[in-house]
Amino acid sequence: MLPYVTPNWLLVSMLALPFLLHAPAAPAQWWKRPAPSLCVEQSGYFGCYKTIQDAVDDAKPGATIKIYPGIFFETVEIDTDDITLLGVLPPAYPRHGKSPIIIDALDLPGAAIAIDPDDVTIEYLTIRNSTADGIQVDVDNDGDAGARTRITKVTVLGAGDDCIDINRGGDDSVVEYSELVSCDSDGIDLDRLTNNNFATDGPDDVRIRHNKVSAAENGDLIDGDANGTHYLYNTFVRSDNDCIDADGDHIVVKHNNLWNCQESGVEITGDDAHVAWNHVKGTGSGQANEFTEDCSSDGIRVTGQKAKIERNQTTATGGEGIEVDCGAGDCRGATIVYNKVEHVYDVCEGIMATASAGDTDSNIKISYNQISNGMDEGIEINGNGMEVTDNDVIQNGDDNGDDGIEVRGNQNEVAGNYIFRNYDDGIDVEGNLNTIKDNRVKENKEDGIDISMGGRNSVLDNLLWENNRAGIEINAPASQTVVRDNEGADNNVDFCDEGVGTVVGPNVFGTTSNGPCP
Repeated sequence: MLPYVTPNWLLVSMLALPFLLHAPAAPAQWWKRPAPSLCVEQSGYFGCYKTIQDAVDDAKPGATIKIYPGIFFETVEIDTDDITLLGVLPPAYPRHGKSPIIIDALDLPGAAIAIDPDDVTIEYLTIRNSTADGIQVDVDNDGDAGARTRITKVTVLGAGDDCIDINRGGDDSVVEYSELVSCDSDGIDLDRLTNNNFATDGPDDVRIRHNKVSAAENGDLIDGDANGTHYLYNTFVRSDNDCIDADGDHIVVKHNNLWNCQESGVEITGDDAHVAWNHVKGTGSGQANEFTEDCSSDGIRVTGQKAKIERNQTTATGGEGIEVDCGAGDCRGATIVYNKVEHVYDVCEGIMATASAGDTDSNIKISYNQISNGMDEGIEINGNGMEVTDNDVIQNGDDNGDDGIEVRGNQNEVAGNYIFRNYDDGIDVEGNLNTIKDNRVKENKEDGIDISMGGRNSVLDNLLWENNRAGIEINAPASQTVVRDNEGADNNVDFCDEGVGTVVGPNVFGTTSNGPCP
């Protein structure tokens, strides 16, 4: 048998190791002297530890434990503050990709790495075959340990629970530049106290950035119960549940790709959310005619006050492209602007906003969006005091109908929109004191504007042409509708009035009718 030959990169590293370990340190204050570095190498060369756990047990606060390439069949429990586990890569080894420093936790109980103290850093490691979590922070979930954990350039390949589980104590932690694959529960779980419904008990101000998280078998790619979490520049691919499911206030989701999750791309419950510059694709099955018709697989769904949803793209969603849904709560101040929503499958809206029935002025603004090729309404609003302005709403609905913009509520304003070739009405209104003005409404399969019911609505300064039925239709029992300064051309009939007490004129209509409307 040939003798074992130490690789050149390892031999050079080992020859230099004694000098590196005993090199003079930079000056430090007497009360905070840096701890010496330790090393781990499977064969124990130059006095290195043979296992990671032995090095961790002897480490003092401030120590860096340098781990050389190899497969370590163990789990690691860290109980000392401010230590770093650093994988030492060979000189020519790529800095992006799976590290050759591997912790293999096959058949061993507990998390592959369990962290209970504060200020721990894990860098350049690969973790595989954990029977529980890949990495667990604040093991006891008591909220008094795990703060400022930094997990960077780590790969987790398969875990019996979460890839990374950051419990209540993990405030201000960071997970970055890591790849998390095929864990049995969540990709990253920001965990609150069991049975506590308040996100304030979760780890606050965590940063999740520049990661790739994929194939969560029975959970979410992100399950975040925490305030102030930032999800930035990540790629999330394929989950049996949501890509991101986050409960908490001041959550930021920006510049992420979220693809092929069976439920929502982004689902947030909490106030002051900011969702921007994301691409969400293929929620549900991502194919037409393969959905449950419950519209639960939204591209982006936010419940809470003062949400800002801007400059996102949603494609091939099995639920609403974007939904703000307050239920019995209060949604005041939501802003949905500059988004592109296309190919919403199933009977689900492109953009849907629902405020509570008792909220007289929800102040929800839906502006400058492009909504096209959906199978239900382009935009649907349910509530009072909303603004729908300057949107392009094109070719939405199917053979069953469905409007470009559907208004259900009072004192809403629909203005400056371009509404083209939708399968039912361009704009359909049920409610009181709504204002429909300055819209361009063309070639819709039913009416351009249909005031179905309600009182004292205003239809002003709209341009309507080539709609298959009426340009403007006022239906009974709508009453006291004001129709003024509109222009219609080449509709089946430009204006048809079956309402009660309609106030008309002046308008520019080629053809008018007092009913029955076409």
